[in-house]
Amino acid sequence: LRIIRLDEDGSAMNAGLSADDNVIAVNGIRLSLDKLEQQLALAKVKDTWKVHAFRRDELYEFDVTLMAATENTVDLLVNAEKSDRHLNWLGGNG
Repeated sequence: LRIIRLDEDGSAMNAGLSADDNVIAVNGIRLSLDKLEQQLALAKVKDTWKVHAFRRDELYEFDVTLMAATENTVDLLVNAEKSDRHLNWLGGNG
């Protein structure tokens, strides 16, 4: 999974991760979107995750201490079974 954007002073940025890093593992588990969602569901504030990511061709390891989401945080989920117009509304390629 490639990081597109990070929140300034967020957990990932504070740990040293950057936009365009390719995250390949979290806590020793090969990463997929499903596995990331599973881990996030179990996550607690102040947990520390070991994150492995490639930056260009170099492998890095980061200790990411999870912080509480800011008050302006919103989770938006897209149902893949919906029509393309939902993706168009979100700026996708649908």
